[in-house]
Order: sequence, then structure tokens, then C-alpha cells
Amino acid sequence: MEKNLFFNENLIETMRKNCRNTIEFLIKENIDFFLTVENAVVEFNPELPSHILPNDNDMIVFHVVNYGLENIHFEDDNIVVEMGFGTENFGSTLNIPIWSIFQINIGNQVQKEPLFINILGIKASEIKRHLSVNIGVNKSTNIFLNNPENENLLK
Repeated sequence: MEKNLFFNENLIETMRKNCRNTIEFLIKENIDFFLTVENAVVEFNPELPSHILPNDNDMIVFHVVNYGLENIHFEDDNIVVEMGFGTENFGSTLNIPIWSIFQINIGNQVQKEPLFINILGIKASEIKRHLSVNIGVNKSTNIFLNNPENENLLK
């Protein structure tokens, strides 16, 4: 697979829609599931204590069940869910870009069955950087173009 394909916005959007549809189906059917995502793209609020937080490069698996299944929702292109972590059940709200989810599994802790696999998820932190740069460039360009004082520079 060509590296540029990973940064193709049409592919990112297609995978985001497929992933969102899969999660919406699971929520509607009240089926608990596991999300596998690269830790580096997940936002925790509040941040997890260092003894609980995995390394940035690690893939992390979240089991969305019970309270998590009740409170999971979508905000823009993100999944937002409150969960408890570690033996202390430390509460934190997760914000996960939908397109970055690598895998959705159903089953139990011992035997999980893959339901959805997103090849973009293995390059999530690279894609996030790419998208951030492009969004920043587009915003800067729009600000420049919309400033009437710059009209003479465009001729």
C-alpha cells in the first residue's frame, strides 16, 4: 500500500463513516465491545496517573461495557466516553478520533472476535500530525485570502 494512501482524506472519511456506523450499531443493539487505538491519539480528561497511562507508542484496548456503553456518544468526528482505569477505578473521559480506531472486537476478555479493522489505525499518530498541519495551512491560507489588505498581493 502506498504511504500517500494513508493520508488520503477520502479514505480517512470512508473509514470514519464505516467505524462510526459499526459503533452506532453496537450501541443500538446494546452489545459491549472493545476498541483498539494508538494511545498517542487518545485524549484523557483528566489525564491518567503515570502508573496507569501506557506508553505513547502502545496500542491500548478499551472495553466499552456497562456505564461506558450507557454514556458513549459522538462529538463531531470523535467518540467521547467516560471510563474507569486501574485498580482505583480512576475516572477519565476519553476523546478518540473515530478515524483512528484500529479495531473493534466483540466477545469477552479471553476470546475476542474482530468486527471492524481499520488499517489507518496503525499510523494514527502520523495521520493526526498530517491532518493538523493541513488544517493549519488551510486556516492560514483562508485568513490571508479573506484579508482585504492582501488583495493587491494576489494580482
